[in-house]
Amino acid sequence: GIVPQYAISCACRKPAPGLLVRAIAELHADPQHCWMVGDILDDVEAGDRAGCRTILLPVSPELDLGIGETRMPEYIVSAFDLVPEVILGQGIPSDHDAPLAFHPG
Repeated sequence: GIVPQYAISCACRKPAPGLLVRAIAELHADPQHCWMVGDILDDVEAGDRAGCRTILLPVSPELDLGIGETRMPEYIVSAFDLVPEVILGQGIPSDHDAPLAFHPG
């Protein structure tokens, strides 16, 4: 951030996983059954660091795809309406033409 009072280092700011870890603990959830869906690689990294599964919806110009190990999404989707299909189906929707959703690994 550029606003001095918010431009601080905090476990609650992505790519740190603090807020996700807190939500998982408060909900008594299994992080392996949680999903982080985001439009930038910081979202993916935060989800990965919290132990969540991850989906990237690349609508942001931030994506340089210099993806490292913690910045590799499990799935990349081309439209938001595919997110529930991937999560509920635990994979690539079969009734869509590629590359609407794919596993980059």
